[in-house]
Amino acid sequence: QDAKDMDQLTRIHAQLEKTKEIMHDNIHAMYSTGEDLDQADMTSQDLGQHAVEMVDTAGKVKNKVWWKTMKCRVCICCIILIAVLIILFAVCGITFKKCSGDGGTDVNVEIDETSPPPSDSDDK
Repeated sequence: QDAKDMDQLTRIHAQLEKTKEIMHDNIHAMYSTGEDLDQADMTSQDLGQHAVEMVDTAGKVKNKVWWKTMKCRVCICCIILIAVLIILFAVCGITFKKCSGDGGTDVNVEIDETSPPPSDSDDK
């Protein structure tokens, strides 16, 4: 019976060693998983920080582009205004005398008040 007990004890000892080995493997796997989770957490924190930086940079770029566009629009408006002034000066003169209400003539017309105004009866 000692041999039978010894055989059973050896079997139990072998199962215990196998269980112990499985437990070591499980603990090692959990430790590896924990490291992977820590790595994933650090990566997600880095991504979050980069996202915040990207939003800040995008806002700055947006403002720069807006100012650049406004500068271009102001330059175009100034060029158009200068072109209109050049055309007006070319047509009307620098003093705008040619475009004033008198038709651009300097001739004085004298009205003869002694002659009667034309009558409408001549048309009939």
